[in-house]
Amino acid sequence: MSVSVLGDLGSEDPLTLFCFVNEDFLATCMVDSGGSSQCIDLDFALNLNLPLASKEKPEDLVLVDGAHSIVGQITHTCILKLAIDQHMEELTFQVTKLTGWNQIVGKPWLRRHNPTINWVTNTIAFSSGYCHAHCLPPRPPPITSLMNKFHISLISQAALRVALKDPNSRFCIMALYNSPNNVSTTP
Repeated sequence: MSVSVLGDLGSEDPLTLFCFVNEDFLATCMVDSGGSSQCIDLDFALNLNLPLASKEKPEDLVLVDGAHSIVGQITHTCILKLAIDQHMEELTFQVTKLTGWNQIVGKPWLRRHNPTINWVTNTIAFSSGYCHAHCLPPRPPPITSLMNKFHISLISQAALRVALKDPNSRFCIMALYNSPNNVSTTP
């Protein structure tokens, strides 16, 4: 059996995220599930005056087909703050020449954050425990903990009558109900 890909190559948009670099600079970041690291475009990094650190030992950039990239060895890294919506982290990028992308994040980044990817809409949601502990802003406590803090409880009508007669009782009454035809019944 043979499978033809004629006319199908390059027809899908890559998964691209808009992000901020060091909280000030808007950038694009492509997600590459086959990439083995994070890369940043050399010209992009130089234009933003990002600090580049020399690597102790230069490394070859090996492409998907096993060939070494013609752009040469990777000689520098760049540490920056990457913000995608409310998701923020400090990340080390390998500096190289990229065509058409400011940054690329690879499989190690995907494994660490384990985002939920919607392949239909090309969107990512950061919902993993790692992200909630390290990358996302703190959230208010769930309502159940507030209920315990304020000792909120539901009681029957008979228990309410007894509680109303006790001078030491403190309470707030709230009633929820559906009115017919969405007509308000409040005075």
